[in-house]
Amino acid sequence: MKILTDLKCKKWAVLKTINGPSQTVRRFSYDLSWCLVIIGDVDSYKKDYKLNSSSLGSNIIFLNDKDQLKIGSPFVSGLPWRSFGQKNIGYFYGIALGAEIIYDFDDDHMHKFWFPDFLPKGNMKAINDFNSLNITFKNVQTLNKKQLSNLKLDNSNPIGVLQSLAENEPDVDVIYRLTQITPFNFKPHKLKEPGIILPFGIYTPYNAQAILQFPPGYWALYLPISVSGRVSDILRSYIAKRLFDIFKIRAGFISYPLLVQTRNNHNFLADFNAEISLYKKVCVLLNYLDLYEHKENAFGPEIILNLWIRLYERGICRTKMASSTLEHWLYVSTSQERQQYIDPKVTF
Repeated sequence: MKILTDLKCKKWAVLKTINGPSQTVRRFSYDLSWCLVIIGDVDSYKKDYKLNSSSLGSNIIFLNDKDQLKIGSPFVSGLPWRSFGQKNIGYFYGIALGAEIIYDFDDDHMHKFWFPDFLPKGNMKAINDFNSLNITFKNVQTLNKKQLSNLKLDNSNPIGVLQSLAENEPDVDVIYRLTQITPFNFKPHKLKEPGIILPFGIYTPYNAQAILQFPPGYWALYLPISVSGRVSDILRSYIAKRLFDIFKIRAGFISYPLLVQTRNNHNFLADFNAEISLYKKVCVLLNYLDLYEHKENAFGPEIILNLWIRLYERGICRTKMASSTLEHWLYVSTSQERQQYIDPKVTF
């Protein structure tokens, strides 16, 4: 693998875009504690990606299509163009450069304020009861009051991912957009209010629009390329949550929205057609994930790879990835000190 930059940051942000620089991208240029890798699409080498009339900030790198091929990785060269899955290149890049945190976002977001230290050090709520919000997020598994009252939380396990919600146009499914009214804003929260940690065995999807991923969960960043971009991140989150439970890694939500989304124009009916496969399969998927058991004495990467293969065999993922491609991803994303987090034999 060939690295195309000498940027060295502990914190990396990842963006896939076909647009010019947004205000959010410009904001990153003012905080040199973050590095930003921007993934262009096919023919992006023909365009200059600049902030106003100047070049990119010293902490920002834009990888056009030719740059991506120069990386020389079978994993990168195997990803299709015009695919949401090209974001995988950005994850791959940040991990290879030693990222200690990866922020995954979209360019139609505006940050309300800059990032504090996100890794929770204090108390976290076990679950948030979304019933009071009168809003439905993408394919959320609902909980009854008895389940909510019986939830217990152990804060001793590492956190793999935290999701931020968005004001104005939160990431709801298209059924909500067709039947309800947006924009929508959440109730005000105090910045020091505890976040939300999901208990083991509970599934709530997270997206690829405003998440913070930590080293214990880097292997779970992979976006499947055989499904619609409207489905890819949600499918990823369900699969990751089951594996997080196996490896005793936590997933959760930041207690307050970090950003405001001014959504690009969408064709709601086209979005519905893209999402319908998930509506039809989500119950079957969650039932299978609940029942999935790994082989005794299996190591982490083997467990992850085996689950993906099983999902392909059951028609959840339409196209089988070459095992070598996923193995290459797992090799990079679970190397060195990260390996300890996905070995089920490790005592936490």
